[in-house]
Amino acid sequence: MKTIKILSVDVEKNGLHAEAFAVGAVVLNGKGEVIDSFRARCPMQGEPRGRFVKEEILPALRNYTETHDNVRTMRVAFWSWFQKAREDAMIFADCGWPSEARFFIALAEDDFEERYLNGPRPLHDVATLFLAVGVDPVNTDRRQYVADLLGGRTGIQHDPWWDAFVSGLCALKALVTLGRISATGVA
Repeated sequence: MKTIKILSVDVEKNGLHAEAFAVGAVVLNGKGEVIDSFRARCPMQGEPRGRFVKEEILPALRNYTETHDNVRTMRVAFWSWFQKAREDAMIFADCGWPSEARFFIALAEDDFEERYLNGPRPLHDVATLFLAVGVDPVNTDRRQYVADLLGGRTGIQHDPWWDAFVSGLCALKALVTLGRISATGVA
């Protein structure tokens, strides 16, 4: 029996097709416990693009400390963490296009010769798992879906660490529902 390991990634950007300026990632075991995580932020480039960034993203990141001077150093740190954390993990994003997909493309382009085959292959999508288990992938409140696994824990939506955590739990619950893993966390 193989022990389950889920790596879930979430990024925040100044608009859907802009560069990420905050990233959060968690590695969960098959019981939904965080066994590793990553959290980073750098200054956002330019003025906020649109109402959503101004009213939803930036307020959620008010207490999310800037850990890097620029997006490149943030990506370098994430890549170093990711290469270790990804071992034997299923890698997920929730609705990973375009945000997480563009983030991973930028990571590869930072050092194309070394990284072009080392991305998240495959990058699984939580929304696709929802479709497979008969849950509306667009209108389902992810926190409600995993309320039993959260056990009362709360966080801030659009905090990429929290969103990655919730998405990882969603992936875990859907995989259990599909019978791909057991409720004890083994395949």
